[in-house]
Amino acid sequence: MGKSPAARRSPFAAGFSLVELLVAILILGAMMVAVYGFVTSTVRVKRRMEQQIEGLVSGPAILAQIATDVRGAYLYDIKGGLSFHGEDKSIGMSQDADSLHLFTTRNSRSPDDMQVSTSSDLSEVSYVLRQNPSEPAFLELFRREQFFIDGVVERGGRYRKVHDRVIRFNVEYYGGGTDMEEDVEGESSWSAGSEGRLPKALRLQLELATSDDPEGEYRLFEQIINLPLGSNMKTTELSPLLASMRQSLSEEGDQAGGDAAGGGAGRRQRGRGGRNNRNNRGQGGDAAEELFGPRRGGGGRDGGRDR
Repeated sequence: MGKSPAARRSPFAAGFSLVELLVAILILGAMMVAVYGFVTSTVRVKRRMEQQIEGLVSGPAILAQIATDVRGAYLYDIKGGLSFHGEDKSIGMSQDADSLHLFTTRNSRSPDDMQVSTSSDLSEVSYVLRQNPSEPAFLELFRREQFFIDGVVERGGRYRKVHDRVIRFNVEYYGGGTDMEEDVEGESSWSAGSEGRLPKALRLQLELATSDDPEGEYRLFEQIINLPLGSNMKTTELSPLLASMRQSLSEEGDQAGGDAAGGGAGRRQRGRGGRNNRNNRGQGGDAAEELFGPRRGGGGRDGGRDR
């Protein structure tokens, strides 16, 4: 007796029902959501840690770069005397965005349009800020460098972005002693054109965000920069000092020349004295012969003839 069609059907040909397929899709979707959430949270934590580490490293590095430029500040004679110019600025209502322009002796990099690699011993450097276009709560710090100097310290050159999550940048200038006892408060701006000299010290304050979140944590970095002694003297103070130094060097040179001339005269005098002594000894010998007779050892042939 033959089997019915249902009995002859293979057990593998039954397949999945629609309900089973829907349940499998829901389970797979839940697993993918869980994996995606884990990956995104891991990436977010990694990004936050990188930004915090970057904030800890980039803050001191930026201040060190500014300090190197400032310590090489050079008071150059240009129109208006603006070879060192610091402005007190702000963006918005409360964000300090001071700017700093100076001539510095720090070697500059070659411009991009130059065919050979070289450096300049005197260049223009500026630090300026602007509002971050993608996140208005942040500021962007730029460093401007011009290979050659011209009559305007704030013009030309190339701008390179230093940091894009700056909260504020404040600079204070001290014209008193380097210990800041004479000028405790400091000044918010400085112009070599009106002051006639460089400041003695600067206080830098740089506040950076540690993440892309404007409501996140901020970190403040601070550094005091003392300029080399003598670089902050006024031109009216420096000119008499240079004149005194030139006078002193001239007097030392004259004295050295006089000593050399005196030494030559002394040697010539000693030479004449030697010749006079030899003449005196000759004259003294003649007088001795007159008193005591001829010397036995002298004048061999004449002495023989006398004998």
